[in-house]
Amino acid sequence: MTTEQATVPATMLPDPERLWCVPDAAAFLNVSRSWVRLHVRLGDLPHVRIGGLLRFWPEQIRSYARGEAVPRTVVPLRPRGA
Repeated sequence: MTTEQATVPATMLPDPERLWCVPDAAAFLNVSRSWVRLHVRLGDLPHVRIGGLLRFWPEQIRSYARGEAVPRTVVPLRPRGA
């Protein structure tokens, strides 16, 4: 007698390394997108800026929601003036 294991297609699994965009962070925090942008501008919400885009590491947003101190991460993409 063989048992078949249910398999989930890889395309249906969440990507643990994927950065969240503003709507993703807003949905997780149950706030508006404008609230997310305001708190990014105030420096309260940890984020990564890629050009003009805002992105968020999911674990940092989860830590923020738990009220934990989240280290600020600065990732330079290119030298200024280059």
